[in-house]
Amino acid sequence: METIEIRQIGPDNTTELQQIGRLTFTETFAEHNSPENLTDYLEESFATVKLTNELKNPDSRFYFAFVGSKVAGYLKINF
Repeated sequence: METIEIRQIGPDNTTELQQIGRLTFTETFAEHNSPENLTDYLEESFATVKLTNELKNPDSRFYFAFVGSKVAGYLKINF
């Protein structure tokens, strides 16, 4: 069994956060949404400027879960 490592991320990880966020949301909710609604949500919620601002927010922390060198998931904590 491989070890899972949790690492805090920052604004330099925006692209990776977009990728895993869009993939996770699509896999979880695609069957319950129209393609148009899904596309609109993904474009708005995972926009570069929006994510960069969230990653810079001092009251939020983002983390990636790594399995080996691959990002397997993410989490966000708001204070």
